[in-house]
Amino acid sequence: MGETFLFGFVEEVCMKLMSLAAQEFKQAWGVKDECRRLLETASAIEAVLLDAEERQVHSHSERLWLKKLQDVMDDISNVVDDMEIEALRRRVDAMSNENQIMKKVSNFLPQPHLKMGEKIKKIRKRIDDIYKDAQHFNFRNTITNKPATFKGRETYSYVRQSEVIGRDDDKEILVRKLVEGSSCELSVLSIVGMGGLGKTVLAQLVFHDERVKSHFEQRIWVHVSTDFNLRRVILGIVGTENKNLSLERLQQLLRKMLNGKRFLLVLDDVWIRKVDQWKDLRDLLMVGGNGSKIVVTTREDIVATVVSGDRYMLGGLSDDDCWSLFVKEAFEEGKDNEHQELADIGRKIAMKNKGVPLSVKTLGGMLFSKTDEREWLSVLNSDIWKLDQREYDIMPILRLSFDQLPSYMKRCFAYCAVIPQSTHAFKIKEVMVQLWMAQGLIPLSSIADQQPEHIGNQCFNELVARSFLGHVRESTQELQTVCSMHDLMHDLARSVLGDVFSAMDLGTKDFPESVCHVSSFDNLRMRQKFPDSLFSLKKLRTFIWLCGNPIEDSISIDPIISSFKYLRVLDLSLTVFKKLPKSIEQLKHMRYLDLSFNCLLKRLPKSICKLYKLQTLRILLDLQELPKGMWKLISLRHLYVTSHQRSFPARGIGCLTSVRILGFRDCSQLASLPNSMQLTALEDLTIMNCPELRLSESDMQGLSNLRRLSLHSLPKLLEIPRGLQQAAGTLKSLYVGNCVGLAALPEWLGDFTSLQMLTLCDCPNLTSLPESMRRLTALKELHIVKCPELSRRCKQGGEDWPNVAHVSVISHSDALRTDDFYFGK
Repeated sequence: MGETFLFGFVEEVCMKLMSLAAQEFKQAWGVKDECRRLLETASAIEAVLLDAEERQVHSHSERLWLKKLQDVMDDISNVVDDMEIEALRRRVDAMSNENQIMKKVSNFLPQPHLKMGEKIKKIRKRIDDIYKDAQHFNFRNTITNKPATFKGRETYSYVRQSEVIGRDDDKEILVRKLVEGSSCELSVLSIVGMGGLGKTVLAQLVFHDERVKSHFEQRIWVHVSTDFNLRRVILGIVGTENKNLSLERLQQLLRKMLNGKRFLLVLDDVWIRKVDQWKDLRDLLMVGGNGSKIVVTTREDIVATVVSGDRYMLGGLSDDDCWSLFVKEAFEEGKDNEHQELADIGRKIAMKNKGVPLSVKTLGGMLFSKTDEREWLSVLNSDIWKLDQREYDIMPILRLSFDQLPSYMKRCFAYCAVIPQSTHAFKIKEVMVQLWMAQGLIPLSSIADQQPEHIGNQCFNELVARSFLGHVRESTQELQTVCSMHDLMHDLARSVLGDVFSAMDLGTKDFPESVCHVSSFDNLRMRQKFPDSLFSLKKLRTFIWLCGNPIEDSISIDPIISSFKYLRVLDLSLTVFKKLPKSIEQLKHMRYLDLSFNCLLKRLPKSICKLYKLQTLRILLDLQELPKGMWKLISLRHLYVTSHQRSFPARGIGCLTSVRILGFRDCSQLASLPNSMQLTALEDLTIMNCPELRLSESDMQGLSNLRRLSLHSLPKLLEIPRGLQQAAGTLKSLYVGNCVGLAALPEWLGDFTSLQMLTLCDCPNLTSLPESMRRLTALKELHIVKCPELSRRCKQGGEDWPNVAHVSVISHSDALRTDDFYFGK
């Protein structure tokens, strides 16, 4: 059974219910009284929740108690949703000036009040019983230890890249093995070790060693992961994105690419166990020159046996290296000597990690900036070190770091388990934050004007800082933050989430009743039908199905729509179906809907505009036009759209005043933006690959809160719209790429006092910068990409150098990739 983390959530939801009840049922005193009593009990439960959450790890009965509480909170959340949806519906009706008579009549009908009051009364009785049960457990009151809302740690930014420690000897041994003794036609070297030892890091060090670079004519890196698929591996080697090529054509490309060349192929994270599969790949690779090598990294010794060849058993770090790594993670640079008492404790903690770098890094990150000796001693003396462990079993150590997270961070981290390791698209910060928001995992802020996106970004950054997420990469123009998740951390998230999640594949026959989240990333086109037990999951909140089925296997999604009325997340991107049913309006609790990259779906039903709670909508489709009622999606905060219409109606996208992220992509006929853009909350705007779009001087007026703007592949863009001046005090990042008609930046650009990053990419007619660039004192980086004349003028001594001398000017010869980053796929 999975674990439950409700601290902070119980009281928050009950307070929201009481507030809504006060607004909606002003005359229904019974309802308000029930809500008041419910909130009192919730506050009492909240006081003991931290203790209950801590004890559930070791006690089945405490875990069951928390599960009952979770069930009640789900029901309360649904009641809150119902009330909010009804309020939103009334707002939309009022805005449309429709159904006025029905609205007046409904104000006199007592039945909704009585029905809602009865629901709340039943829930209140259930939560009273749960509170009575709590008395038997003697939970400690920990309300005084309530953690403060996370505010971030600027001194430990997630972009910081720690140097590799303690692998110099291992690297030297492996480099010698690769560059010496090249008589063999093709040989294999396996790096074997448990997760977290640094096999991948070691392989990367070797891969980029200058001796290795000069020795091999070709070097290729392929991440394999758990599913060893010959087609996928060959695709990775040849580097083609055309997944429709036949296996025959792929092997021809492979042989042509490697024929006669001495190559190094790194196959990272291999789990293959079938000798026949390995032989099929090895036979295709035998065309290389003498001395060609394959490096395999794997956790399992049996894999090294299957691939044969030489094996290198990677050991743990030495005690001194563990300590050096711990110092880098736990202390600010040079500050370990200032806290000698903490350093003494830290050295003992580092020694207990058994030489596993990931474990050392995780615990060091957890203790970073903490100066209370008691906190360090609690880690050192924790019972978790005494648990029965296999050799090098670090899960209890990672669990210790997890236990230090605030409850809402635990919920967010656990939900990452829904996304498999191989799906890199979902490791994008914005996507993860939007999913957390959709599931209600991000707490309300007590700080005025702090949005859930901001709290979600802080949570993401903190998980990175504590090594729960890693390998962060920023796109150069700061469009997206992409990260990965270590296998062990993914395993930890899965173990915490437990049986409320199920991954669906061809072998899945039954689903436990406890399942709330289902995802599938396998191609299920051979499946005759879904298991009947899937449609019995009446409390399902997540359904992610990225099956990639071919066009000829177009499916009907009606059963999915009709079965899961409490869905918060529905992702059918890459899934091909011809029609979105009108019944989509039944999914009134939906927050996140992704229908992208379906080449058959041409229209959306008008009923989609009745999803009043929808926060994120991705419709990167071959749509003829958007539904005319888009303005009704008044909760929408993130919209990504592709459409072939020439213009958008005046009452449409421009009226979505809650939208904070807006992206137009591949709008082939779009000639103008909406006449009225009342998007005062918009922070992030991207317009990409719209060949007919002309931006006038008046465009972008009203975007007074804009933080990031990206204009990409707009050949008819002749000038930056003057309306953008209203964002002069807020804009931080501006990206202009592949805009061949743009000849100059405006002089008023110097008024953008908050601008920190400016990227100019592949704009051949843009050959100079305005003198007002000197006034951009906040500008940190100026990226100039494939603009040779502009690059020359901005170098020291060039004509534009005086205008940019205060800025870090970075020139690139290759174009930057932006589309995959921004749109999250």
